[in-house]
Amino acid sequence: MAPPSCSPNIDHLQMSPAFSIAAKTEKHLRAPTGRPAGLQAVPRSGGTEGSNLTERVLQRESVRTIPTCTFAAGSVASPAPSRQLPKLEFEAGRKKSSKDRAQTQLAGRISQARAPSPANAGSTPSNVGPPSTSYRRPKSTSKEQRTASQPPTTSERHPLDINEDKKRSETATDPQHLESPGDLARVSHCAQPSTSHPASEIRTIKLGIETEFYLASRDTDYHGNDVTSFVAFLTHSYNATVPQQHPRMRPDFRPYSFDGDYHKWCIVLDATMSSLFSPWGLELVSPIFEAFPLSTWRQDVIAAWKFLQSYYDVLGTELCATHIHISIESETSLQDSKRIAQAVIHFETALEALMPPERRGNEYAKSNWLDGRRFGREGLTRHESIAAIEKASHLRELVDLMQPFRFGADRDYAWNFLGLQSFPRTIEFRKPPVSLTPDAVLSWAELALAFVHASVRCESSKLQKVPPTIGGLRWFLHQFHVPGMNEPARLERLWTGKDQRAAVEPIPLPEGKEEEIEDMKARLRVLAEADKRQIQAFADNTQEPYW
Repeated sequence: MAPPSCSPNIDHLQMSPAFSIAAKTEKHLRAPTGRPAGLQAVPRSGGTEGSNLTERVLQRESVRTIPTCTFAAGSVASPAPSRQLPKLEFEAGRKKSSKDRAQTQLAGRISQARAPSPANAGSTPSNVGPPSTSYRRPKSTSKEQRTASQPPTTSERHPLDINEDKKRSETATDPQHLESPGDLARVSHCAQPSTSHPASEIRTIKLGIETEFYLASRDTDYHGNDVTSFVAFLTHSYNATVPQQHPRMRPDFRPYSFDGDYHKWCIVLDATMSSLFSPWGLELVSPIFEAFPLSTWRQDVIAAWKFLQSYYDVLGTELCATHIHISIESETSLQDSKRIAQAVIHFETALEALMPPERRGNEYAKSNWLDGRRFGREGLTRHESIAAIEKASHLRELVDLMQPFRFGADRDYAWNFLGLQSFPRTIEFRKPPVSLTPDAVLSWAELALAFVHASVRCESSKLQKVPPTIGGLRWFLHQFHVPGMNEPARLERLWTGKDQRAAVEPIPLPEGKEEEIEDMKARLRVLAEADKRQIQAFADNTQEPYW
């Protein structure tokens, strides 16, 4: 059976010529197996992982009941109650922003932490961790001083109005240190546009997630004759099924080049993954999420993926990847960008060691150092490249170092800095492989989030004291962990089974004439081998703590 109330009227949809041709020729092009070579399938509970996947997904004569899209208790609410709410209450709930929900949830967590049970009176609540050494308690400020510096307005204000203590300390966020509504407001201000200084320890980070995959409906009646009708049904089903507190999904294709509303999930048709029949090659683009202490953006990701996993087979090939776009509140400054760029060059071998083999030497995610036209190709070592970044006096100069303009706007590097030239300023992490589960998506997003947040808080002299191995990267991220904002447990999926001393040099991908390419490859291999020996000696002669 189909998802409840999920049958859209798609007769009026207009198909592009390409899609019309695809629909007309589908019956001639569909092979008995109907699947491009190399597709991977996300494992289904209670069945084999891939032996009968093609038959299960694409056989038209096999009609199965679509499993009910259920949501785990405590993560997202069931769809049914949200549809039974009174109209006024329902509309009020829809208009409530994610930041308001974060403030309400934060208040509940703190109230729960302060109310010891009779059997546990006087003890530390179990859901509150040890005080973080990363934060400093703000100096006390009298009520008169606060009033003088920030006079009250005549408008009515909520007791926990986030503007009440806007100019107070940015750093006291550990739940054990919160002692008053003012303390709570200090934490909750992170949910609003912040004016914190770039050196502040806690800064809201905005991120967007792009996931490329192939989708096939588990019910063969809902494959769709063309990708346009398939996506129309998918988006309608999502909006009718997923609880209202989560972002909606755009009902049609989003253009590949887009500068509009990023508050909804979007489906994009990527030319590199186009297919004429199911499974359809698509790219799922998230809304712009905001990561701050106790933010709930991960639940929005989980809700979207629960829907996909309930009704569709999610497949992937080596052509698919996961991209994470990152920006920092109050715009990413020159200092922020330089520190991120330096960390990218320094820890490249550790990040390369975390990747599966198919993502190494990928032309869409080249090395920022070895393939850098101002760095490795000019014979600069990593240390010399980091020094060159430090000398940059303008963002445009920095971007030109990382991705020189005179060679064209080439975004196909592991870390793409071209987004720093526009507003909002963003950096894109393009290296991660295909993600077929919410755990995979969130682990790569957590890595990008933690890496950027740690990088902007570490100067290059300290950065280069840490060996660029997996263990060194893990230690580095841990030093700048923000309770409630970072979730280090999600990174365990990446660390598990990896040699902590591993450091892998990237594979060079030079361009040009054939004889020039071979000569360049030989020179870059010599540079990489020298760097590998230096890293091994560095790791052998250092140990934690590194500073």
